[in-house]
Amino acid sequence: MSTTTQFASIKAAKDYLVGRIVAEAELQGVALSKIEREMLYFTEGGGLSKHMEQVNEQFEREYDNDKYEAKIGSLVRSLESHCSQEEQERWDDAVLKLCEGDHYLLVLIDASAPPKTFMLSTPKGLQRWLPSLDSTSPRPRGDRLRLILVALIVVFVGITLALLFGRR
Repeated sequence: MSTTTQFASIKAAKDYLVGRIVAEAELQGVALSKIEREMLYFTEGGGLSKHMEQVNEQFEREYDNDKYEAKIGSLVRSLESHCSQEEQERWDDAVLKLCEGDHYLLVLIDASAPPKTFMLSTPKGLQRWLPSLDSTSPRPRGDRLRLILVALIVVFVGITLALLFGRR
């Protein structure tokens, strides 16, 4: 996949993205160990330097991937929430450049994205009565009951309308 971006190399794009993430961590007072910072440069596949192999092995032994991904995802979300349009375009260009390979940083950035769920546009008062469509979080108490009740109401209204219009 060939893309045209303002970044001449994947290294330049990674340096930019990692620099922004590390700066955000410092701004928020979130500690990033040397290993956590180095893992931002990790790339799947062959051709890893001996140093990166050792970093990856140490990371696998000492860190929890899910917690790390959530930590970096939170930093990316925060960073993106307050960046200018110009900064966002530069960020997007760097991410686009990374799409040319299989980089762990892309997974970490993707972890910052909100869950992709079907969102209904419903009035505020109705939202608490409708079932949750967010498949990534545990269902709230009573959600299944609300789902059944809404389904029964829809069926009842459908049958009523069919009977009313069927008689005409």
